Amino acid sequence: MRFLGSLLASVLLAGMASGQALAQMAPAPFALAPPGTEFHWKNVLEPGTTSQVVVGQAEGYMANWTTNGEDRNGYLMCSHCSGRAPVDEQDYARLWPLEVGKRIEFLRRRGNRSWGNSIEVIGTETLTLDEIGQVETYVVVNESSRIGGSWKGAQTIHFSPSLGWTVKFDYTDTEGENVSWEMTAHKPVQ
Repeated sequence: MRFLGSLLASVLLAGMASGQALAQMAPAPFALAPPGTEFHWKNVLEPGTTSQVVVGQAEGYMANWTTNGEDRNGYLMCSHCSGRAPVDEQDYARLWPLEVGKRIEFLRRRGNRSWGNSIEVIGTETLTLDEIGQVETYVVVNESSRIGGSWKGAQTIHFSPSLGWTVKFDYTDTEGENVSWEMTAHKPVQ
């Protein structure tokens, strides 16, 4: 499950080299943005492509939201962990409160297929987002691999406790998928 290996190190080193100091943050309990909060995103790899997310009501640790009007749900630190390939919520709950160095491992199953996951809080970072400004984030890495298969995927997630949502998301897998999104603005619930 060491798919990210040198990529992780390069992400952290690039952040430090760009002058983005790693912040000291208190442990962050599970708390998502209130339902109705809007977040606006840009696709880093496809300039000009944007998206709007509206937060829905959480169900336990599972977040619900719409992306450009389409209903979605899942666990914010594991984009593949949803109703289609569920995770034992007690396993996922061990990740909270977020704090540097915390690591969990668990299995997901869908039909006769299984995946092993490891999620680790590898650090903190201060990001500067377009219209939002500076945001303190936890940097979380999720590595997933198909048991009995060759597929592997890795996500690097920047979660902001102050906004209650992921603000930057990078994903790659062995099938060639490569995704990078960054939050640009948010509208709190009035």
